[in-house]
Amino acid sequence: SYGKVVDLAPLHLDARISLSTLQQQLGQPEKALEALEPMYDPDTLAQDANAAQQELKLLLHRSTLLFSQGKMYGYVDTLLTMLAMLLKVAMNRAQVCLISSSKSGERHLYLIKVSRDKISDSNDQESANCDAKGNNFICIMLYKIWLN
Repeated sequence: SYGKVVDLAPLHLDARISLSTLQQQLGQPEKALEALEPMYDPDTLAQDANAAQQELKLLLHRSTLLFSQGKMYGYVDTLLTMLAMLLKVAMNRAQVCLISSSKSGERHLYLIKVSRDKISDSNDQESANCDAKGNNFICIMLYKIWLN
């Protein structure tokens, strides 16, 4: 019956978690993971804090399930996704930007404080340009760090 609830209300987080738990107990690990597939598209997550919070809860359950199944690649990928989502929020609140600079052939990463009007939020939210101390830097949004 949890399957019916998820079919009728695919954004019902508790039903998805319950369905996943039940399927895992019934020895259907792949179906358990399917129940914990992402609920929202990236645009919705970028604009809706409640959706992002629900997605984080779903990802936490998914990571736990992947770990229990010994699927370390998926586990680490899911953890990085969660970390990236949390860092993006924290960086926006702190008004900081991660910048990359090459000096003497070495690459360095720095956190700089910038005003909100210096950060232009692109539509796809993958990167933003900012200007610091007269130099153009590319702000790297950490949620784009994925295991490839």
